[in-house]
Amino acid sequence: MDFPIEFQQYLDGQLCASDIFSLPIVQDFFTKYEIFKQEIRDGKHGKTARFWMVYYIDLMFNQHAIHTAVQENHFENRLHSWNFMLSYFFPTNKTNYSRYGAYYVFSLYNIENVYPGNKDLLKGSGLSIQSQTRYDLRTPIDQRGEQTINREGKVSGGLKLLRPDDKMMLKWVLNRPNQAENTSELKAQKI
Repeated sequence: MDFPIEFQQYLDGQLCASDIFSLPIVQDFFTKYEIFKQEIRDGKHGKTARFWMVYYIDLMFNQHAIHTAVQENHFENRLHSWNFMLSYFFPTNKTNYSRYGAYYVFSLYNIENVYPGNKDLLKGSGLSIQSQTRYDLRTPIDQRGEQTINREGKVSGGLKLLRPDDKMMLKWVLNRPNQAENTSELKAQKI
C-alpha cells in the first residue's frame, strides 16, 4: 500500500504522532468527518444512521470523556459531560440519575458562589486519586474507597471473621481509620 510521504515518515519513526495531526491531509480528513457526522445528525443518511450516531456514538464518546476527565482529574470536562448526559437519563428510565444528576450539575456550576474556593480544591484533587506512583493512572475517589473497604473486609482480621453482631460490626467500622493509620505508620518505618 502506498502511503503519503508524511505517513511513511511516521511509520519509519521520523515523525511523532502529534506531528501527524497537524498535516493538511489529516486536517482535511477530520473536517470531512465532522461534516459527515453533522449530515447524519441532520438525517441526510436515514433514521438508522441518525439513531446510531445520536444514541450510541455520541453517548460512547461522552462516556469516554467522563472516564478521561476522572483519569486526568479535569473538573470542567467532567461537568460538561455530566451536563450532556442529563438529557439521556429520563428517556432511558434512569430516574435517580435524572433527579440527582441535575442537582449535582447545578451544584457544581454554582459551587464558587455557594462555597468560595471549593472549585479550586476540586480542580486540584477532587475527582480522583493516584494510589500508586508506578503508573500514571487515577481512580475515582468513591471507587477507591469501596475497593479499600472491600479488600480490608476480606483479609485476615477483617470483617469476615466477625460474627453477625451489630455492636461488634459498629466497633469494627469505627476503628478502621485508626487501624489503617497505625498500619501505614508501621509500614513506613525502616526496620
